[in-house]
Amino acid sequence: MSDDIRKRASGFQRSTIANALRFAFDDGQLDFAEYTERSNTALGATYRDELKPLVADLDLGPHLPAPDADNFLEQVSARFPQPIMPDEVDKIHSAPPEGQQAASNALAVPTPQHRGEHTHPGTMVGAHQFGRAGPRENQRFS
Repeated sequence: MSDDIRKRASGFQRSTIANALRFAFDDGQLDFAEYTERSNTALGATYRDELKPLVADLDLGPHLPAPDADNFLEQVSARFPQPIMPDEVDKIHSAPPEGQQAASNALAVPTPQHRGEHTHPGTMVGAHQFGRAGPRENQRFS
């Protein structure tokens, strides 16, 4: 096999590049039109070499390798595994180098413990899945 074979981009790589673009938009580096165009291109990319030019000219924080480095996309993906909230933009610019207090800990975005239509405290999430019929399931259609 030759090293010049184009490598396909994974869904994770596409979404992390989109997360990095959202960061750049929130940071004021991209206007809405350019953010939208680049994000659509990232999410529709087939090959990895299509992703790098989308973020190579952006300031994505300190301690990233140069855009022409082989591990540039991996480092961007490691920095933006999930979207950065607008109030956390400053944390990216002040992130410590790898090996020190990991930037990913400082950038963790809380996610809900439970997902479903029931959000009232004490209500079982997805109760209809556990034998409790909801109002629609009790209706009979004639």
